[in-house]
Amino acid sequence: MYFNLSAQEHASFLLPSGFTTIDGPQVLVRFTDSGRDHKTALGRFDERSGLFRGYWMYADDLDAMLTASAGPGPYGRRLIKNISDRWAICDDWSNLERVWVMVVPPGGQVAGYCGRAKFQPRVSEETQRRTGRTTSNFYNGEGFQLVLGLTLGQARWLHGPLPTLSLSRRKLAELTRKAIGPMRRVR
Repeated sequence: MYFNLSAQEHASFLLPSGFTTIDGPQVLVRFTDSGRDHKTALGRFDERSGLFRGYWMYADDLDAMLTASAGPGPYGRRLIKNISDRWAICDDWSNLERVWVMVVPPGGQVAGYCGRAKFQPRVSEETQRRTGRTTSNFYNGEGFQLVLGLTLGQARWLHGPLPTLSLSRRKLAELTRKAIGPMRRVR
């Protein structure tokens, strides 16, 4: 089931971008704000489509970022800064302190919109207008991102959260293994 993107979602992508279907098996990750509850793991509920919409990234991209980081980890604030820069996540949108893993099981599918993240100001344009605070600092973007439309039934594919501040390759792999284990029993 496809959905209409909001103007803000559409503006967050570089062209070319477009609708796609994510076929399982596939492992994806999502970052949320530590000040929000577990409901944000799915994203915002869109009454028109009946789907929860949120930004996701391929877990392989996060693993590559962790691999490229110097030292054994955890990577803490440096990782959050790199995530913000790669996926152009404005500081006022999220502190990115929670990471969720979703395993789309074999035979499972998720509707999505995909493309490269467009550069964004470090403070969103909406917040700059509302507060009068302006910035000329930007996050570069260019990371591959997905806006997914999830049903409540697909919520069982989510696992976590892990605190991003203590994230390492080992912890990401452990959470992924935990997520894959239950998927085998669901089928």
